[in-house]
Amino acid sequence: MPASELPILAMAMIIRVLLAPESFRPLSPRAWVIDLPPKIPPGDVTGISYRSPLRLFEAGREMGTPHALHQDILALGGGRYSHWGQSLYLSTEDNSNPRHNGRAYSIEYDSTAVTDTTALKEAVEYCMTVARGHLGLPRSRGMDMNGRTVLELGPGDTLGEPLLLASAGARMIVADRFVARWDEERRPFYQMLRDQWDGPTAPLDRVLAQGSFEGVMTVLAEPAECLAGIADGQVELALSNAVLEHLYDLEAAAGELWRVSAPGAWHFHQIDLRDHKDFERPLEYLLYDAETYRKIQDHNQYERGCQWRASEFRAAFEARGFEVVELDINGRAEDAYLADLRPRLHAAASRYAHWPSEDLMITGARFVLRRSA
Repeated sequence: MPASELPILAMAMIIRVLLAPESFRPLSPRAWVIDLPPKIPPGDVTGISYRSPLRLFEAGREMGTPHALHQDILALGGGRYSHWGQSLYLSTEDNSNPRHNGRAYSIEYDSTAVTDTTALKEAVEYCMTVARGHLGLPRSRGMDMNGRTVLELGPGDTLGEPLLLASAGARMIVADRFVARWDEERRPFYQMLRDQWDGPTAPLDRVLAQGSFEGVMTVLAEPAECLAGIADGQVELALSNAVLEHLYDLEAAAGELWRVSAPGAWHFHQIDLRDHKDFERPLEYLLYDAETYRKIQDHNQYERGCQWRASEFRAAFEARGFEVVELDINGRAEDAYLADLRPRLHAAASRYAHWPSEDLMITGARFVLRRSA
């Protein structure tokens, strides 16, 4: 019996849900995922971490590593788990198979969290902030989105932000390896977004009325490396926010972005060049050789971020024919951290051991690109 059909038991203000072992789906030898019942409040999402009220129990004992990075769950296990959206990503304490180890698994949460709208408001505010930023970028170049075909890469687990761009007149295409689909459980998010947005909302109105994105924008389950659903020269404007650091093939992605771009098309790509495992120590992943890190990335679905530095992104874009109109450096590692890292890079025989400091220390950059007319 799937988890969604299991009884929910109330204990004072605490709700407990028993998880059916046969509902766990494997992601790696150590990691599993299960879809949670609709009544459970939503978990963490991009931009809003640590909002999940969920606690996980194994054989009656609480497991102690919530909100874990998905790459750590996949690669390390050891009881790490993450309540993400309406799914639970988990590992067992001893990395055994939860379908067959004979232990009972359950979750608990405070029932007051179901009616708490704080997280929903935060998600809506984050969405509107990103949308305003994306609307402002082309305006800074003397253009707007009205009537233009706009591609957004990796919009996240809701499509509210591209819907706001569509409300500004853009013909939206969204592409993501794990693209969001319409989900009735997210209707309150889209309703609040419509109610709080201070501009036109016709696309949101239509999506809410029909319960789907069909006819409002093109939604493609495709990575940047293979945009097969987009015709040559179709895109007039392309946007991404903290997406391109999750590529598995930079040259292929640059080639696809060039192919789908119309002559004169503009691109605005914010890239997070930090090791996503620990933002306080943002260049630790450079200690791995390329082959070892590729294996790590294969395990964690490229969530940890790529090793490529800003100059390598620039070279890949230029090699495909893009003009780098502007490179805005908006994040840097601290000098003291870089001084600590250098000898460790040498000891690890890293290809970045002798990398120029001014490029190595860049941890955030916005690329403004243009395809020649």
